[in-house]
Amino acid sequence: MSTGNLNNTLVAHNFWPSCHTCQHFATCHQQPQHPAFPHRWHWGKDSVSFPEGELILRSWVGTTAIGQPHTGCTAYEVGANSVQPLASYHVEYLQLETEKAALDVPLTRLERKPTWSAQ
Repeated sequence: MSTGNLNNTLVAHNFWPSCHTCQHFATCHQQPQHPAFPHRWHWGKDSVSFPEGELILRSWVGTTAIGQPHTGCTAYEVGANSVQPLASYHVEYLQLETEKAALDVPLTRLERKPTWSAQ
């Protein structure tokens, strides 16, 4: 699935990726560069809500038709008017999420270990 270049981005609470919020809209509108034009997406996201907007940790794009191949726009980039700059506490949150993900791998492996020894 396409990430749509939205990971680690702070957007408005009502943001939805579409042609109009893509920085490539003018170019693509003249001559579509991909099969998803106009965008008809199923958009999913893992995000954290802050008072000033949604901090998108991970997002993915797929087609609205179940069982159809992925048609998300791989060239999608959020236009500057749709994003907000990250504050220091947003950056710190992202760093903590990265650290948590790194710790989850060995901890999950330990949880699934079938037998334990004295070592």
